[in-house]
Amino acid sequence: MQLFFQMYKFIYSLIQVHLFTILAIFISKISSLKINFTWLRYSLSSF
Repeated sequence: MQLFFQMYKFIYSLIQVHLFTILAIFISKISSLKINFTWLRYSLSSF
């Protein structure tokens, strides 16, 4: 039972770290998409 709990804690901490990384990548992707969209609008309006 103790071993199972330690494994669970280890897996949980791993997921937490990866969740933070995934969240950071996701946010940067969204912000770059927003920048691309703004750039696209500027390009279209300049025609």
